[in-house]
Amino acid sequence: MSPDDALSSFAVEAYKVAYQEGELPAQVMMADVTLFNQETTTDMERTQFWTMPDAEDVLQECHYIDFDGACKGN
Repeated sequence: MSPDDALSSFAVEAYKVAYQEGELPAQVMMADVTLFNQETTTDMERTQFWTMPDAEDVLQECHYIDFDGACKGN
């Protein structure tokens, strides 16, 4: 767990991951989400949506961003 409780990591003993050195439990990392206000998205940031035909709809539905930048709805 991180000092500010924003990131937690868990080992899942029921699922193993095989490495050259042997097997270890699968790891799950969970992070807090960040509130997202689409009105503060700059024009420069919006250019990153150039391949998404429904980019404006996605931004309108986005309320949170998780640790890897994925947009989440309500």
